[in-house]
Amino acid sequence: MIRSAFAHLYARHLECPLPVRSAGTIYENTSIHPETAANLVGRGVNSGWTLAFQPTHVSQLLPQLDPSTVIFGMKHEHLLALPATSALTRQSFLLTNIIDREEELADPMFEGGLERVLDSIAHCIEKLVEHLNSRSI
Repeated sequence: MIRSAFAHLYARHLECPLPVRSAGTIYENTSIHPETAANLVGRGVNSGWTLAFQPTHVSQLLPQLDPSTVIFGMKHEHLLALPATSALTRQSFLLTNIIDREEELADPMFEGGLERVLDSIAHCIEKLVEHLNSRSI
């Protein structure tokens, strides 16, 4: 609804060369948060994408993932939502690991700091897409 939806749509906007999906781990939401959508549109993301975005819960997404999937979580608790026996746990990281940090990204709904959190996510996604694009040249 906020963080993963932002990361998903922002990566799509930056034309990430790999498929990107997002999923909530606690709540099952029905739409993107309005402030998240406004922030994305302010960054040039197509407003139609934000209107059409349908949040997914991790329980719906897990059966579709294969062992080559890389998972990024905003907090350690998100990574703990993966089945402990899954091969996916070996390929799961905090999003901030992309920028060589081991910090959790606050949930703006409960902890505030929406702009700061979305800026941090944007920075991580920009670095990820930059890295992936440099490898495909």
